[in-house]
Amino acid sequence: RDYFALLAGETARLSMLIDNVLDLGQIERGERAYTFAPLDLGELLQRTLALFAPLAGRAGLQLHVQRPDEPLPADADAAALGQALLAVLENARKYAVADQRLDVTATRDPQHLRIVVRDHGPGVPAAECEAIFARFVRGSRHRHGSVPGIGLGLHLARRIAERHGGSLHCEAPADGPGAAFVFVLPLTTTRP
Repeated sequence: RDYFALLAGETARLSMLIDNVLDLGQIERGERAYTFAPLDLGELLQRTLALFAPLAGRAGLQLHVQRPDEPLPADADAAALGQALLAVLENARKYAVADQRLDVTATRDPQHLRIVVRDHGPGVPAAECEAIFARFVRGSRHRHGSVPGIGLGLHLARRIAERHGGSLHCEAPADGPGAAFVFVLPLTTTRP
């Protein structure tokens, strides 16, 4: 069962990498189509984390998740949002320190869901918090290739969040080292 979960996670990660490259071309040509449908963002987050958990475990990370138990209805493209979440989770995994926590916290207000992916790694300098969302841009500490990547995942994740009427940004955690990547996504209900 553990090997199967690891294979499923690796398959999802490799699929995401291929999708990122293909999506970049489609987005730049204005051809990327989204299929919006009603869904529960909490269930989407749970499915995405289930794919990611074996990868986090293999990297020696303790995955801590907090999310509301209530439904989180939205009109969204499940595949695209799952891709965006996986890209941010994979980014956090690459830069996190082994034997540390990787925190995923989801909270809601009447109109939005806020998902924070926080690692406890070296963090992102404040001057680079916006620049790392540009395509093919990586943080100055990692441009020499010490951490594999080409600088597409965060760019595409932000574009997908924006296409869903939301946002994605990076901020320094107030309570210690690391980086926090914050999705804000609209809900389709205004009930508290």
